[in-house]
Amino acid sequence: MATAFIANPLHWTFAVSKQRRQEMVLLNCVLCGLMGAITVMSSKGVSTALNQLFSGNTGMFVRSDICWLTYILIIAAVGSIVLQMKYLNEVLTPLKPSAHSG
Repeated sequence: MATAFIANPLHWTFAVSKQRRQEMVLLNCVLCGLMGAITVMSSKGVSTALNQLFSGNTGMFVRSDICWLTYILIIAAVGSIVLQMKYLNEVLTPLKPSAHSG
């Protein structure tokens, strides 16, 4: 079960409620880090595709057998950046003061 969550960190958001994530700040930090790793990997793929495009090889954007990968990497980069900012904002949002604090 843990392997499935590590392989696809997006399932963490559905497995843990928002209230639980607010109580466990470290969980949001881990989710933000996992999204950061996906951002780095997909950005590297997109930069390689753009490098190929600017050097005259348009196959990564035009050839039907490999262009799907470029577009999936672009979608993954944008999606992981959005989720990374979401989790970062949840970490940085101050916790509500408890009734016991004076």
